[in-house]
Amino acid sequence: MLEALRRSQHFYRWTGSLPHEGWFTHFLMLAAVRGSMLWPGPAVRRGFLSSEDIDNFPPHLQRLLTIRNWMDVVLLVWGSIMYTLLKLTKH
Repeated sequence: MLEALRRSQHFYRWTGSLPHEGWFTHFLMLAAVRGSMLWPGPAVRRGFLSSEDIDNFPPHLQRLLTIRNWMDVVLLVWGSIMYTLLKLTKH
């Protein structure tokens, strides 16, 4: 995924050090890429993301990021509903 963001120095500089990092750094990197690809406007304006990288991002990776985002939305909604139902049943 980072190879597809070659022109975006903010992400591409992680390619060398990422194999030596732990799970938390991988999680932060994935969250940053997901957020930048979901809402690319602010990332392009700040210079974190290249507009050429957005146009040339592989469609299969974009699809995987979209699926992951929808899974997170479903998880958040489900968790909120379960929390509300558990709070209502305790009274």
